Amino acid sequence: MVNNTFVNNRGSGVFLQIGSASAPLLARNIFFGGGTLTTQPGAALDQNLIAINPQFVDPANYDYRLRPSSAAIDAGAPSGSAAGLPLLAAAEYRHPNAAMPRMLLGSIAVRIHEYSGLIMVDGFEAARDLAAPSATVGSP
Repeated sequence: MVNNTFVNNRGSGVFLQIGSASAPLLARNIFFGGGTLTTQPGAALDQNLIAINPQFVDPANYDYRLRPSSAAIDAGAPSGSAAGLPLLAAAEYRHPNAAMPRMLLGSIAVRIHEYSGLIMVDGFEAARDLAAPSATVGSP
């Protein structure tokens, strides 16, 4: 599992229940919330954000984009390949049931989405200072 964001709002439980006998690679993921990381004791952990507030924009309303202060921004590394396939994401999920090409801005971020400072306003992307949540975008 490479470049993912896992959120557990229950505060307990297991993020990844892996029954395989082989040790999986868990790299450059964000694990946010309480609970056990994985049931696989041999899992290889590499550059994950665990037990650190990732500074999401508004997690209470399911907005998991990163604020400019996030430790995940530019904290990743090239993903390499496995079985001859690149592990760097080529697309990112956009709700509902859509995708867009993945941006690469500077160094690779920990997680699937790159930090861009863009947010959605009335269905359109608009630049906004995410460090100042009271800022408004659009006409006065």
